[in-house]
Amino acid sequence: MYLLKISQKKSRPRTKLTTFLLLAFTLFAFSFLAGGCATNRIQIANLETGFAVENSREGIRLLFSNIPPETTRMFINIQTFMGADKDNPNVNDFFSSFSDFRGSSLEQVKQSEIVYFPFVQSGHEYTVSVIFQNKYNDDITDWMHANIVPVSGIHLVNSPQLSLNDTNSAMMLSLEPVFSSDVTFAPQKSGFAVMVAVNCPERGSGTISIGEQHFPEGLSADGLTWTFEPRFANALKEDTYLESGSFPAFGNAYSIMIYDNIRWHVQIAATSEFTYYL
Repeated sequence: MYLLKISQKKSRPRTKLTTFLLLAFTLFAFSFLAGGCATNRIQIANLETGFAVENSREGIRLLFSNIPPETTRMFINIQTFMGADKDNPNVNDFFSSFSDFRGSSLEQVKQSEIVYFPFVQSGHEYTVSVIFQNKYNDDITDWMHANIVPVSGIHLVNSPQLSLNDTNSAMMLSLEPVFSSDVTFAPQKSGFAVMVAVNCPERGSGTISIGEQHFPEGLSADGLTWTFEPRFANALKEDTYLESGSFPAFGNAYSIMIYDNIRWHVQIAATSEFTYYL
């Protein structure tokens, strides 16, 4: 099983940064099921929450039933393998797209019980993962997973490259992405994240991650460059999450697009692994 996940003692207070680290960029095992539909159900008290994925004309259709009524946040992560060797993967071989559902977007899903995700390439295998939280950012359910091979969708047709500057403090996208069909970009078209792999005896192994939504002032005017230092290092020290040292790291770039009123971060590139010094 290939798994990277931050774990944490429940007694520790969750800061805004810690909550994001625990949720937004978890990487999941690849245990694929071929075919067009997969389901997952979880029992919560007397309520069975249902989750399934199926192929659709748009790409992937996510179906829900009995969403817990106390849900104030739902997070969806959709991941596929983009590397050369599945038997010997690197952490940056897994490309992820995600959406954080709150407010009106969450209410839309509660009403319709359907989410459409069109940003997939036919023939590729995808793992779709979902979790629900309450207003205290406590998990209501465990992660729920389903697997699918879509037969249609919107995919990247050019090859943007993501690189780091000489001091590993900023990442730059080589060119703007082009997709196989017209897409609707968010007002801020590009997103970025930096991931640091850690192995903490008290908190577990995984990745500590942070994205451009936390440090938007680091974005360049054209949206192709994001400077994350010294902000990332300062946040880690403030949260006392890591001691000084050197750690394997990599960066991701995303296109931020809107479909059916839902805002998605869709990964389009990754850096090579580098060493992050704190």
